[in-house]
Amino acid sequence: MQWGLWALVMSLVMGWLAKARRAAAVTKGARVLTHPPTTLVVGIVCTGFFVLVAILAGIYASAESRWTPYGFICFALLSAPLIVEALRVRHELTDEGIVYRALWTRHGMVAWAEVESAHWSPSMKWLALTTRDRRVLRFSGMLNGLDSLALALKERAPALHADKVTAKVLADACQGRLPRIWV
Repeated sequence: MQWGLWALVMSLVMGWLAKARRAAAVTKGARVLTHPPTTLVVGIVCTGFFVLVAILAGIYASAESRWTPYGFICFALLSAPLIVEALRVRHELTDEGIVYRALWTRHGMVAWAEVESAHWSPSMKWLALTTRDRRVLRFSGMLNGLDSLALALKERAPALHADKVTAKVLADACQGRLPRIWV
């Protein structure tokens, strides 16, 4: 019963997240890929929940279980990057290439001609683009505008190397069928 309820709740939440994806926004002639607001909501709710549980565990913990709040703080720290990701990650598709701002790196630009290969990771649910100088750009399956990225790659990087799974994901995205993010 417990695991069935968990699976049902997770399916509902992931369905809500997947439906929140939409086309890329257009800003100053560039298509902009960002996370939907639902990513920020999930990050805030998860982080807040674990911080609250840590506080309650600290208040009501017995002498033998004083370490428990620290475990919940660790969970809060694990969910906090969702907030940073939702606020920071941004990719702009311009005529020249991809201008990006990633989670841990400041920012950069990759020309379309530099993009050498693409790989869809079914387990991580991201598209990794590798450049000639071995830089890797990762695009989460949750980003708004993956269809715009697929179309831009088709038009501007025709010599792109991709395996069969990745080629299928990109072809589907060009048709507006975004990759599944759950299961």
